[in-house]
Parts: sequence; structure tokens; C-alpha cells
Amino acid sequence: MRKNRGTGAGKKLLNAIIDEARENFRTIRLSSTDNPAAVNLYIVCGFSKVEGIYKASHILELSKADNE
Repeated sequence: MRKNRGTGAGKKLLNAIIDEARENFRTIRLSSTDNPAAVNLYIVCGFSKVEGIYKASHILELSKADNE
């Protein structure tokens, strides 16, 4: 939602998802996106841009995630 951009809500939500995923997963893959705001959020939260992985634009190895 555009009105919530820049408030930190997306970062808090994504970090909560990452924290929950740590219990059962080693990697999180995010679907492809062309949205610059989403791409920036993914990078800020520790995801790396990837190519050549089916239906994924960003990936996070949970053992390397920065949990803020």
C-alpha cells in the first residue's frame, strides 16, 4: 500500500516472516517482481538478487540473514 511506504511496516512484516521461517526452512525464495520499492525492501532485509532460478527474483539463505 502506497500510503504505508516508508513507515517501516513492510520491513517489520518481512522480518517477522523471516523469523518464523527460520524454524522450518533454510532458504526463502521470492517471486519475480518489477516493483522498485519491493526490490529495495528485499535487499534491505538481506535478500540477494538472483537469475536462473525458476520463478524467483530474490533469495535469502536463512543462516546468513541479518535479523534486526
